[in-house]
Amino acid sequence: MRRSLALLALAAGVGLCGITWGLPGKARWAALPPALHGDQAAARRLAEAWSKLYQAIERAHLERAREEPVTSIQGVREFRPGWVFPPDALVGSVRSTLLRTEDPDEQQTLAELARMRPGRGDFKPLYIHYGGSYLYFVGAVLWLAAKARLIELVPDASFYLLHPDAIARLYLAGRLIIAGFFLLSVWLVYDLGRRCSGERAGLFAGTFYSLCPAVVVQSHIFKPHVFAAFWILAAVRLALAAADTGRLRDFLLCGLCAGIGGGASFFMLAFGALPLAAALLRRGDSRVWSRALAGGAACAAVFAALNPYYLLAHADYFWETTIYPAGGGASSLFSVAWFFGRPLTRAMGAGLETLCALGIWQSFRRGGSREARFCAAVLLVATAVLALAVGLLWGFVSGPGAARFFFPLFGLACVLAGSWAAAGRARPWLRAVLVVAALAELSARSAVYLRNFAADAGPASTRAQAAGWISAHIPAGSSVGLARYPQPFGTPPFRYDLYRLIVFEDPSLLAPRGRPDWIVADAGDGQRLEQALPGAYTLAAAFEPRWTALAPLADDSFFANSAMYIFRRAKANPAALGAVQ
Repeated sequence: MRRSLALLALAAGVGLCGITWGLPGKARWAALPPALHGDQAAARRLAEAWSKLYQAIERAHLERAREEPVTSIQGVREFRPGWVFPPDALVGSVRSTLLRTEDPDEQQTLAELARMRPGRGDFKPLYIHYGGSYLYFVGAVLWLAAKARLIELVPDASFYLLHPDAIARLYLAGRLIIAGFFLLSVWLVYDLGRRCSGERAGLFAGTFYSLCPAVVVQSHIFKPHVFAAFWILAAVRLALAAADTGRLRDFLLCGLCAGIGGGASFFMLAFGALPLAAALLRRGDSRVWSRALAGGAACAAVFAALNPYYLLAHADYFWETTIYPAGGGASSLFSVAWFFGRPLTRAMGAGLETLCALGIWQSFRRGGSREARFCAAVLLVATAVLALAVGLLWGFVSGPGAARFFFPLFGLACVLAGSWAAAGRARPWLRAVLVVAALAELSARSAVYLRNFAADAGPASTRAQAAGWISAHIPAGSSVGLARYPQPFGTPPFRYDLYRLIVFEDPSLLAPRGRPDWIVADAGDGQRLEQALPGAYTLAAAFEPRWTALAPLADDSFFANSAMYIFRRAKANPAALGAVQ
């Protein structure tokens, strides 16, 4: 009991460390003219522009347009200093500065909920990526939190533009919900490991899951993947119970949990076959097949109940289901297969991968437990099915960030790794070496992520430092280039109105005479700048993540405390300048 409580304490510490990273707040006003700070008329104009944008997005979906309305900069755009209300092309940037976190996707949950009107019976989402079981649950929890006066729910976006700290509390509430489901998932992984190979296996499995890099990252982000993973892991646990007891209740609960998980993230509907898998495991009992079919029907029913618009108004999502995805085909399948190489190793660590492979091998050998074989079979089959579905229906994926499509499988991988770590058929010293090496790698990688979450939760973040350096070293009126549309995830919050901003989508588009004196870029844009304009700029200041010497940051969806670079235009060579002229 004490050990399991220690495991949950570890998971709670991981989930809460740096949970306030990258939130909006009044500190972001530092990027805007003082006249905009708390100005009601300006907030109203920004809110109206936001409303018009989403109306245009809805029209684009219904008209099946090839693209949504573009809010970023195409080509090269220049903005003179001294503006009070932002130019039209920067309205979206200013609004995002005040309303969005540093993860560009976290706003989607609140944006979906904001357009619903429960009093009028309107619960229709705009997109289908975040399913109803997740959206409606989060909406209900936020409504209860508002009733308890822990947060403020106001249907007018201008309120949050005037009070950015209030929307920060909404994001924090959402992250706490995700952290809670992460903690529950750790317990489920522990319980599955315990049932496969005993108490020690459960403790190893839960520890591996708590420290798995992809899990650590997603547990700090207000998105549905951790929520969906909990319900899928619960469905696996109930499938084992159904195989043991043969009871109708267990088959129904298994299907219900699979339906809730699939109702949050639609690829997870692949796990709707778990009741049938449980029936296969319970050999010699012909009565379980009708119960397994009832479990599958329960999965379909709860999915339909929690996502009614997807079935009743499917044409409204035509744009997202046919145009937005990158498309299927051999190239897409190849890109998904590529994920199972280096990106997967970065997402879970080479040591954990090794232990998982050993656990799968052990589970199918003579003497392996029935529960371990079931988990291994589910892991292998679901991996193949999800890879095929993602490749054909979604298209190109790359990098460790693609782990979100396979998120529940990390829990099963940790269960099998924990089973081998506790009772692997190897010499004790060899098993100890592999387990210690895996834990050391996981601890190092997780420490880097958690350290940067914590750093980005305070004033010493890379973005805050870069903004302070710009204010102290770049004179007002200077030309400052931005390698992307200014947004919280890629731009430090410096005073945009004090400088001649030159925003460009590609550095190769900058003409020699129109190049800015300074360029602010993140790591990816800095590399593109060096490739497109070699020697044209020199690095003036660098603000980089913490502890990267301990283990590299490898997640392509990790935006906390990301690197910020400031480049200064190199002094012109008179001879070269004459040649250009």
